[in-house]
Amino acid sequence: MTINITKAFRSKKQLVYEAIRTAILRCELEPGARLVIDDLAQRLDVSPGPVRESLAQLQAEGLVDAGPHGSVTVGKLDARSIREIFDLLQALEIISMREACHKMSDADLDEIEGLLKAMDRRLDDPEFFLQSELRLHWRICDLAGLVLVGNFLGRTNDHWDRLRRYYLRDVWAGRIPATHRGHWRLLEALRARDADRAEQIIRDQIRSACKAYITELEARGNHTAVANGERRDTPSNPGAAVDVRNQIQA
Repeated sequence: MTINITKAFRSKKQLVYEAIRTAILRCELEPGARLVIDDLAQRLDVSPGPVRESLAQLQAEGLVDAGPHGSVTVGKLDARSIREIFDLLQALEIISMREACHKMSDADLDEIEGLLKAMDRRLDDPEFFLQSELRLHWRICDLAGLVLVGNFLGRTNDHWDRLRRYYLRDVWAGRIPATHRGHWRLLEALRARDADRAEQIIRDQIRSACKAYITELEARGNHTAVANGERRDTPSNPGAAVDVRNQIQA
């Protein structure tokens, strides 16, 4: 795994932060994996300071957990955290939708319809659908003009992406047809400038998705699930999940 430093200046701490964060989001560092500062510093070929600062920042984002005696682990994904992710998504999407509902022009709505039609043709392509759905929600947020909501939505989408892309992808892929029908209902409500109906559609969609993820997780004994749907033990050493030494090329 490699991170290439671009011409734009970034501090050593920023590079360390990005390397560890990317490894967590890609599940190369799995939920519950123990993160040892000295070990990560050695693998990244940096002093412990930038690693310690990066882990503190990642803890603030909910991506790592601090335990007793200074121990640090990758944040777990359990029923509680899944509910939190979906509760945040619901609140943020409703806020941006209600603000955008009466600001959207007919041309904006036509643009969204064009995106949905493109998604119609690629329902068998989960990666395309995933990226298109993110574009849809980002576009609505952009039309709302809510910068802070957009920032929070970006962070929350990272957690959602970690959940659906790398852990319970089969749940996500199986929900694509129903999810997309909801997109069309949402567009219909937006064209009618019916923010209350659009809000209920978002609530129903997110409530259904949350239930599906939690049901699947509980069916697997509340163990971490991975992309192929099989249980995999969480490594106690981050080196078992990722060779982070090559993340930074000084």
